[in-house]
Amino acid sequence: MKNFIIICGILISSLHGLAQQHSYNYLVKQYCAEARKMEIAKKPKNQIFSANIALSNKLRNENSDTIEAIISNIRAANDTLTQMEAMVIYSKQYIHSIIYNCNYYLQINRMAIDSCPPETKSLQYITLRINQYLLAHPEFTYQQVIDSTGVKGFEYSMEIKNQVQSDYDMAVIMPNTMITYLFHKSDLFFQAWLYQQSIKLFE
Repeated sequence: MKNFIIICGILISSLHGLAQQHSYNYLVKQYCAEARKMEIAKKPKNQIFSANIALSNKLRNENSDTIEAIISNIRAANDTLTQMEAMVIYSKQYIHSIIYNCNYYLQINRMAIDSCPPETKSLQYITLRINQYLLAHPEFTYQQVIDSTGVKGFEYSMEIKNQVQSDYDMAVIMPNTMITYLFHKSDLFFQAWLYQQSIKLFE
């Protein structure tokens, strides 16, 4: 669990493009293009984390002028901001962009949490229902996504008591089993949770 926070911290000031390409989308595309070359599925975790740190440092160093330009633009739009406040605004937006637009970033962070529990019919059903529910509520805040996932997960498990009993030889699925499975199988839930955890760096 600690590793993904370290990764987020290192990436905060990374991935800055050329002067005419300051958008966060461009920065994320640069990271994803390089991360793709890391062959995540073929390497052990420690090598992936080390390679990711090296990649972040490389991109940060190569584009150091761009981060200054982005932060300057943020401050120009609001001259009451300090340099640190502008950096925090940039960092939060960058983290949001990479979480919601780069699957490789999600893959790396999923490697830093508990392994995915074995698939069962119960977990498949619950995940399908939760994904449908979250897709139907794009207006939810990140915290609402997290909270409603827990509530709905329990509700949906109650709809299939016999299947749960068959899969686990008990009346309910252990909460940690359900949540960990959803971390791996529900992008909408994992993205909201990962973003909320990441911005705690700035509290």
